Amino acid sequence: MNSWMMIFFAIVFQGCALLSDSVRQDGDIVVKRLRRRVIKLEEQLYRERSAQRELQEENEYLKKEILESSSEKKRLPEAILYRKVLELSRSGDLLSLEKVTELLLKGYPKSAYVDDALYLSGTLALFKGDSVKAQRYLDEIIEKYPLSNRKVSALYGKAMLQNKLGKFDIAKRTMELVVSSYPGSPESTKAVQFMR
Repeated sequence: MNSWMMIFFAIVFQGCALLSDSVRQDGDIVVKRLRRRVIKLEEQLYRERSAQRELQEENEYLKKEILESSSEKKRLPEAILYRKVLELSRSGDLLSLEKVTELLLKGYPKSAYVDDALYLSGTLALFKGDSVKAQRYLDEIIEKYPLSNRKVSALYGKAMLQNKLGKFDIAKRTMELVVSSYPGSPESTKAVQFMR
């Protein structure tokens, strides 16, 4: 019986050794897969950081160009100025947005982007709580760009501003103007809902 036990333990120990080798090999495979995944993630991170650096460099270049163009009276292409308007509008930087919008207005007063730049400046000013600037930008669209596709949006924004300032009767008249002048527009629909 003693010899059978010895044979049994020898088989068990040999099986454990084989199992241990198998687990180590499986573990090595898992480790190799994880290392490959880490390398891929590091490469992706490197690419994304490189792209981010390029965007930051482009942003710094545009800021420099905008500042130089305002001081040296150089004109940047209107598409670049408009792209900067969009970027600043999204970031919520009202002061910089005003500067770039002013450059666009001075350099390209008949540009197709001017009314949109004014509207974005006005809505951002309204969002930031600067009613005076918002009113000025919205009025400029209404008065100087009467054929603009942003006029109806400017009128609606002006009505919302008037309502916010407690000028309810004036806001109602402006909303009625939106509904009568631009029937079927999204702003007209919102104005009707607002007046209920």
